[in-house]
Parts: sequence; C-alpha cells; structure tokens
Amino acid sequence: MAEERGTDQRSSDSPMTAADLKEVSGYQQPSKQLEWVRENLKLEPAKRRDGRPSLTWGVYSQALLARRPGSGHDDAAMKSTLPTWKRPV
Repeated sequence: MAEERGTDQRSSDSPMTAADLKEVSGYQQPSKQLEWVRENLKLEPAKRRDGRPSLTWGVYSQALLARRPGSGHDDAAMKSTLPTWKRPV
C-alpha cells in the first residue's frame, strides 16, 4: 500500500501556487507579490504568464534561511565579520 502525503507537506521542487503566494506574501495582486518577493526574499524571480512570481518551495525556503541572522548572507552579519584594518601610527 502506497504511503499518502498530507496536503501540508510540500516537495522542495514543487511550485508555489497562487494560493501559496497569497498566503506567504499577504498580497493577492501579482505585482504586489512580486514586490514582496524582491524586498523580503531579495530574489528576482521569473514571472508567470499571469504576472505572479514563479518560485518553488525550495527556493523560498533557501531564501528564508539565507536571511537568518548569522547565516552570513544578511548585511548586518556580514558587516560584523569584516576585519577593521587600521594603519599603524
């Protein structure tokens, strides 16, 4: 007997649906969803025919992980790890 997956379990390579994009971004309009992805995930996704961003769950998850403090990908964390060289006087 094959094991059934629940509807809340998503594969990392499965595309986000229009409902998924609305849920994660909080916006229904494709242009607002695209703007949200650019600002919050720092991605420039391809656009679908309907104007919505084309993302997979894996890309979305990786973008969220990259924005976590200490991941080395966010600006504040990068600035705090750079050396501060000073010339000897």
